[in-house]
Amino acid sequence: MQRNTIESYHDIASHDLKDSTSEHITNLLNSGLQHVVHVPEWLVEKEDLPTVGPDENLMTGRVEDHSEKSISVTTHDTEHYLPKSRVTVFERGSERIDSPQQGLTDFAGGDA
Repeated sequence: MQRNTIESYHDIASHDLKDSTSEHITNLLNSGLQHVVHVPEWLVEKEDLPTVGPDENLMTGRVEDHSEKSISVTTHDTEHYLPKSRVTVFERGSERIDSPQQGLTDFAGGDA
């Protein structure tokens, strides 16, 4: 498992994800969530995992080490056990993470 403390958008974008996925992770962390877990789609389908938003491979919840090889993600009082070797955990390390999209929105709202 890769556990990544996110201080900036670059910390997310460096993981070779689609831009929309990176943006979604940013928005989820900025909403106050502590953890976002990126799970391969095949594992989401196999385990019938609850995902959030338009991406079908992101989970949110309380993340804890369960064993040497797995983590637990608790969502709505249900624990899901995931192999550390297959997931990436993004952990909020900053109160606010600015993204390129937010910068464009701010620019568009400025004086023209």
